[in-house]
This record gives sequence, structure tokens and C-alpha cells, in this order.
Amino acid sequence: MQTIGDCKSVEELIGRMIDLQVSELERDKDRTVVPKPPLGVMPRWIAKQKNIPERVRLHDLLAACKRYSEVGKPIPVEWSDEIFELTSATRKST
Repeated sequence: MQTIGDCKSVEELIGRMIDLQVSELERDKDRTVVPKPPLGVMPRWIAKQKNIPERVRLHDLLAACKRYSEVGKPIPVEWSDEIFELTSATRKST
């Protein structure tokens, strides 16, 4: 088996590199692509530790819920509970 290091010219090197890329594409075409899950939200305890303001936390939670609903994933109950707590606290303070 010849390697790229055995090439005698630039044209031969480019040809082998293209052949390698084509063979990798052919090998990978049968692989199933698994979609990445949507971006979640920073854990509550970290947000508290970093003193993230409640309005920023609420915005982050709502944005994460939107991302989840756009791909049909269920919204974690913990997020719903925290949103309720944050909106209740906001209503009480106004």
C-alpha cells in the first residue's frame, strides 16, 4: 500500500488526497446522523451561585423552553416549576 509520503509530484499528492476524501465520504454515507439535542439551561444551583438576576434567569428558562418545543421535546417539569416561582415572585414584588 502506498502512502501520501510516497508521492513524487504535487499532482500525485493531490490525487491521493482526493481519493482518500472520496473513500472517507463513501464510508461515512451509511452512518446514521443523530441530531443533537437542543441547548438546555444552566442548572438552578449554578445560577444561584453566580447570582444571576431573576429576570435573566427567567429569560434563559423561557428561551430553553422555546428551543425544546421547536423540536418537539417535552419541557422538564423543573423548568416549569422555576418559571412559575420566578413569575410569582415578580408579581409579588410589583
